[in-house]
Amino acid sequence: MSKRPQTRTIDLSLEEARFIDAKVASGAYASASDVVCDALEALAERDARLEEWLTRDVASVYDQMKSQPQTAIPAEEVFAGLRARRRASS
Repeated sequence: MSKRPQTRTIDLSLEEARFIDAKVASGAYASASDVVCDALEALAERDARLEEWLTRDVASVYDQMKSQPQTAIPAEEVFAGLRARRRASS
């Protein structure tokens, strides 16, 4: 990402604004911009991890289910098993 500042105007809820102000007031951040930048970096990292998981794990399972649908377990069977396990552990 470019480190050259770009000015933006955004609307925040009162709760969001208070959260940012509290972060700055705590001394954890020098400015509201720093809070937002850190939040955007965290969002980008989360999105990258999600994309990696989708590519690595989900896509291969999807491909397997497409090529071998007989190996799939019906959703109702899965949920019934989960309900049974929950009842057994209660």
